[in-house]
Amino acid sequence: MTAQSDVGRLLAEILADPASDAARLVYADHLIELGDPRGELVQAQIKFEKIEWDDPARRVIDERIADLLAMYETEWTRDVRALGFDDHLQQVSLRRGFVEKVTIDAKDAARIVPALRAITPLRELHVTAKDDANIDAVGVAAADLEALSFRSFARGADRAVANRIPHWPYKGKLQTLHVVGPDAAKAIAITPALASLRRLRVSGISSVGMAALAEAKHLANVHTLELPQSGLGPTGVDILARGALTGITRLQLEQARLTGDELAPLAGSPFAPQLQQLRVHHNKLANAGARLLAAQFPALELLDVESAELRADGAHTLMSSTKLARLQSLDISRNGLGDEVVRAIEAVSLPALRHLACLQNLLGRSAAAALARANLDELRSLDLSENPLGDDGLIALAETTRLPKLDVLRVKRAGISARGLAKLGASQLGSRLRAIDLARNDVDDAGLAALLEHDDLASLDALDLAGSALTIDGVARLVGSPIAARIKHLTITGLTPGALSPLLVSDLPELRSLVADRFDDDAAFRLAQAKGLRSLHSIVFTARELTDAGARALAASPYLERILWLELDAPAVSEVGKQLLRQRFAHHVAVFAGATLHAFSGLGRRV
Repeated sequence: MTAQSDVGRLLAEILADPASDAARLVYADHLIELGDPRGELVQAQIKFEKIEWDDPARRVIDERIADLLAMYETEWTRDVRALGFDDHLQQVSLRRGFVEKVTIDAKDAARIVPALRAITPLRELHVTAKDDANIDAVGVAAADLEALSFRSFARGADRAVANRIPHWPYKGKLQTLHVVGPDAAKAIAITPALASLRRLRVSGISSVGMAALAEAKHLANVHTLELPQSGLGPTGVDILARGALTGITRLQLEQARLTGDELAPLAGSPFAPQLQQLRVHHNKLANAGARLLAAQFPALELLDVESAELRADGAHTLMSSTKLARLQSLDISRNGLGDEVVRAIEAVSLPALRHLACLQNLLGRSAAAALARANLDELRSLDLSENPLGDDGLIALAETTRLPKLDVLRVKRAGISARGLAKLGASQLGSRLRAIDLARNDVDDAGLAALLEHDDLASLDALDLAGSALTIDGVARLVGSPIAARIKHLTITGLTPGALSPLLVSDLPELRSLVADRFDDDAAFRLAQAKGLRSLHSIVFTARELTDAGARALAASPYLERILWLELDAPAVSEVGKQLLRQRFAHHVAVFAGATLHAFSGLGRRV
């Protein structure tokens, strides 16, 4: 049997059982023997999915996956994209080495999905419905897929989906379903063929819709229930707690306007002892809710109570709880917490806590000093963004002899200047930090020099300087520092004209993603000739002064061969320039005017 026939046989086995890893791993070994790098992608993505999401080893694998995609994604998705996926990178998602998820318009389902099934192990379908036509075609096409998600842009489309849900020819494989509206909830409740569901997301559900779901015994295997923007009210919560959905381990009740007392029935539910993740942000829980959460959900690993009106007493109740021993991630952002929360921090009793988000509260130096003394030996990331920490607060953190595992610190818009940055840069904490978010602190040349002065940021590979006030001298200081040899992710905006130039002509061998502004034609010409940015694959630029000349230079560059994503806010680039960029970078480029920058533009924060 020839090597090519072996490839064909293994591919047929993968198509026949898309969920299995076994055939893929054999396929990967075979490709590696043939010198095909796609074999490495299969192995890396399978391994990636089996590692905890915050394990440092996962980041290394993720970077290698991104590098492989930057080099080969176009080749690996060419046959799929030929079916009509040409306009955006995210329309098609590679998972475990193959395209498993696509986003399509409902009108294209009948044509595209069968063709996809013949060439790739498709498992997930995300559908946009611009009207109420073609809905049944989606249901037929997705009959043996594992995940189906609807997003509609037309009045009546959501109801049309709900009307057709009970009539689709399910084959017992659908595990994830995302729909909108109370009618959809009722439809799911009368469809026993959906007994295979494990994850269910229903936006805008009402108490009536919840009553229908709660009686659906065929949904007993649902372990993840997401009910964003719901109108459940206390009646709906009580129904959920007493219903047939007894296998829930992850629950989202976002923006439901619930008080702590109204959430209380959940404590008596069959799933309360096993609940691992609870997202109840943007409710009105107050201290009554905090007492409930602290005492009645002992298996919680993730708790999101952002904007839940907790105040200091509620924070103290949660952070001093001895029953939340498994809690790893806690978000108490936007709860009006000031330095009176020091008592809560000093009483913290969360031995497994790894990630703490406290952004947009009123925390100052006293709270920061309390965190620096706290018993948080497992803490890996801390977000204190948009708090009035000031330099004294940052210095209190920098001087800590605790927090041995903290390696991500976010202090965006926290009133920090050169004095605080100097202490951080020279501290033991600074030497351990892998990522620092200093966005919107107006970091100028002196502040950046103070941060870098002692060359002690030995672990730093991600730095956010969005909204800085750097000149060409400051940027030159950055790229001339020791961190230039290892920085992987850099956001640097608020620059003076021409300040980006030193970065584009420097040797930054590890830089993978760059977000910057002041990208004009001169900067484009420099980037087009950049030999020292050999790992760069994700670029987001505010480019208000970029013209077709700069676009032409980028399109003709011999060095931009690894671009996975190029995003330009470039209102002066004409359709001619856009077409040149599309011809060169295909679905890896987006050029627009005045839109919100892509997710690459920040380090992120949510737990």
